[in-house]
Amino acid sequence: MSELMFIAKRTDGLGERLRAILNAFALSELYGARFGFYWDDDKFNKEGHAIDSIEKVFSSNFIDAYHIDQDVAESAKPLHKVLFSGSGVFYCDQVVEEAVFESEPHRYGDFKAKLSESFWKIGFSESIELAINAAMRVKLPESCVAIHLRAGDVIYGGLRSNISSISKAISYPSVENLVNGFLEERGNVLLAGQDLAVISLLSQQAQVTSIERLHPESFGRVESAIFDAIVMSRAESVYAGSSGFAVLSSIVGGIPLLNPERIVDQAEVCDLVVRSVTSTEISPDVPKEQVGFACKKALVLGFLVLERKDFDLLCDKGLSADPDNVVFPYMRVWRDFRDGRVTEADKGAERILADHESLVSFLKSNSRTRWQRRFFAKTFGLKSDWRQDFEGGSPFSDLLELTYRLMRI
Repeated sequence: MSELMFIAKRTDGLGERLRAILNAFALSELYGARFGFYWDDDKFNKEGHAIDSIEKVFSSNFIDAYHIDQDVAESAKPLHKVLFSGSGVFYCDQVVEEAVFESEPHRYGDFKAKLSESFWKIGFSESIELAINAAMRVKLPESCVAIHLRAGDVIYGGLRSNISSISKAISYPSVENLVNGFLEERGNVLLAGQDLAVISLLSQQAQVTSIERLHPESFGRVESAIFDAIVMSRAESVYAGSSGFAVLSSIVGGIPLLNPERIVDQAEVCDLVVRSVTSTEISPDVPKEQVGFACKKALVLGFLVLERKDFDLLCDKGLSADPDNVVFPYMRVWRDFRDGRVTEADKGAERILADHESLVSFLKSNSRTRWQRRFFAKTFGLKSDWRQDFEGGSPFSDLLELTYRLMRI
């Protein structure tokens, strides 16, 4: 048995876990190494996550053959470009970068080819296999495109105040614009994802199919999620944010994954959101959390380039939709500071500091990883030497000091 082993040990959403498993499985086959995975069901159906016990998702044979103990998972090392010349246990995240294959660049193409194949070699439980087979039998219209509406914790739960999570989902105005554009061009739109309220609204239009209507009644949450991923994989292309499920569908089906908010200028995204949230035609049935998410996305993308009246409008609309979300008053304070409105910045900072617990929770939710901290610092243009410009004593300087401390800048 090879001394080299690739494992998957992600403990977040189902899509990201399965992507890591595919990566580890593909690499193990490519290099004749051992494969293993660790499954933590702590997120069991929390905040929109379709997570269940290991026995619910995988067959007993697959579990017996490949599931590893937690201590093995914790001792694994991250992938690096020289690992293939040695031995050891290495863990795969949801993405394996091409740089890993720097010493053997031809292997990267082989690895990519094995990814989609790997999905069909996973030993799923009987109920998941039934869901996969049902998804393969669905008759899709010709030239059908799938649009995935990621929601869950990003829009409705604990990540509402996290600014780096904006990439995971498409805002409602962009989804509506995308649907209308496709219907005008050719029709045949398939809507999938967790946001059933928005899907229901949009699927009232002709030639828009809600994937929920295709679900067999007997399906549970995990079966439905896998069913959605496989049906989407059979579309011509998938439009989505960086949702793990959308990426999974793209890999399994070998189809393009396109983010409609990245193939246009960011100013267009901001303008679309501003027009949508101020429109008298926006349906009252659009969830307020969707309005809040759209406002947050536009504020992040256009933090310094939005005209001040539009910036304030988005802050007001966002706070009205999501009154307890610190992200909106925090962003206004920073914009006041960057615009030279020191008095307004101090007043806003004083109000935010009054609810110390909520502020600390907000900052911590944006600083759990190095990438999140970098994203936060880039958004606000944080500079470590700004500390020298403040001697303390003002509400904004106190806010700045707390931000720098918790962001580890």
